[in-house]
Amino acid sequence: MRALLIATLMALPGVAAAQAWTRDAGHGYVNTSLTHISGDRLYDKDGETRDLPTTYTQTSVGVYGEVGVVERWLTLSLDGELYRHNELEDQGATQGLGDLRVGAWSGVVVAPVRVTFGATVKLPTGDPSPDPEGVDAVDRPGARLIARSLPTGEGAVVVEPAVRLGTTFGGGAWPLRHFFEAGAGYQARVDGADAVTWRAKIGVQWPIFVLDRVWFVFAVDAQHSLADDDDLLNATATGLGEGVTYVSPVYQLHVRVWEGLGVFGSYAGAFQAKRIIAAPSKQVGLSYDF
Repeated sequence: MRALLIATLMALPGVAAAQAWTRDAGHGYVNTSLTHISGDRLYDKDGETRDLPTTYTQTSVGVYGEVGVVERWLTLSLDGELYRHNELEDQGATQGLGDLRVGAWSGVVVAPVRVTFGATVKLPTGDPSPDPEGVDAVDRPGARLIARSLPTGEGAVVVEPAVRLGTTFGGGAWPLRHFFEAGAGYQARVDGADAVTWRAKIGVQWPIFVLDRVWFVFAVDAQHSLADDDDLLNATATGLGEGVTYVSPVYQLHVRVWEGLGVFGSYAGAFQAKRIIAAPSKQVGLSYDF
């Protein structure tokens, strides 16, 4: 029963990504997603919300992929933003490639609980100091300063070792199937303050006709900056750079459409946050498991 549940879990979109279960050699997963955030309030560096003079909007196209190289012992991953657009309404906008993150994962324990160790390296492929959009933008007063407040990347290398734990249960006398995962990491910045990350999520599936293609997932993602708030500049809306802190509840829906093809969507908020926009993040995407 547990082997069947794990196989079902690995075959579903989004749920399969970035978790405690590593890939078999030659097998993998890839998704692409569209994420949108828009709001006119900001969590400042002290964790208080304050009004922005205009509306900030962020739209990004993301990609995630992982492939098994050595069964159990080595899974490689790639995560990042292929396109990111930031805009302050009636003031200015920037766009371009975001940062990319590469990783390697190894399943050190497989029973009774899965334990996976790994690390990711964020590469500064985005632009931390972009130019303003438009041919005439550079001639507008303040346009270059506004563009500098709308980076598409951090401009720094970030190394994050991490551990993940996962287990599955249910599907017998209890009619529902579940998975649970928890993990923690440490973001070491080559230039800037470090941060601690953690997350936990639980999935629910009802194994009856049609609904056995669906996972409902509730997660909590968190990042806690170790920066001294007094040393930070004023907050920006993009969520990039040192000093970013948040605890984010995430609601996800994952549906297997046909064989390895799936769709997913999520809605995430934030509280106890610093230096990010005070607005929900909405995401939809397509995935393929092979």
